[in-house]
Amino acid sequence: MSKNFSQKNTQQNNNSSSNYSNQGMIIFFSQHKVAGNLLMALMILFGIFGLSQLKRQLMPDFGIEIVTVNVEWPGASAEDVEENIINAIEPEVRFINDVNDVDSFAYEGRGKVSIGFKQSASMSKALTDVQSAISRISTFPQDIEKPVISQVVQRDEVCRIDISGPFSNKTLKYFARQMRDDLINMGLA
Repeated sequence: MSKNFSQKNTQQNNNSSSNYSNQGMIIFFSQHKVAGNLLMALMILFGIFGLSQLKRQLMPDFGIEIVTVNVEWPGASAEDVEENIINAIEPEVRFINDVNDVDSFAYEGRGKVSIGFKQSASMSKALTDVQSAISRISTFPQDIEKPVISQVVQRDEVCRIDISGPFSNKTLKYFARQMRDDLINMGLA
C-alpha cells in the first residue's frame, strides 16, 4: 500500500510541476507588472520599426525581358511576310542562349518577332546576340526596310482607376492628377 501511495504522490508532483511550468510565465508577469509593460513597450517599438522598414509597392519590381524585331515590307501580304521574314528570323533567334520563348506575328506590310528571355539573362548580351543573328540572315527580300531591334520590359497592368462624376473634364483631370500624385508619393504607382 505504501508503494501504491508513493506512485500516486509522484504522479501528482509531476502533474503539478507541469502545470506550474505552463503557467509560470503568466504568474511571473502577474507578479512583476513592470516587466510585462516593458515587454509590451519593446514589442510596440519593434513593430513601429518594422512597419517603417516595410516596402510598399503595388507590384514587385519584376518584368518580362523581351527583345523585339520589327521588319517593315511595304506592299507585302501577311503570307509573304511570314514566308520570307518570319521564317528566316525564327530559326536564327530560337537557339540564342537563355531564350525562353519566341512569338511571331505576320501582318500585311510588316512582321514582328518577340524573343522572351529568362530572368537571369543579361539583356545587353541578349540584345547584342539578337542583332548578330539578324545581321547573319542573307535571305531577306531586297525591298524590306532595315529591321528595328529593341529591348522591351513588359509589365502587367494590375489595376485601372476610372474617375467620373457630375464635373467638367478640367475638374476631373485635376482630381485624376491629384490621385496619381498621391499614389506615386505612397510608392504604389
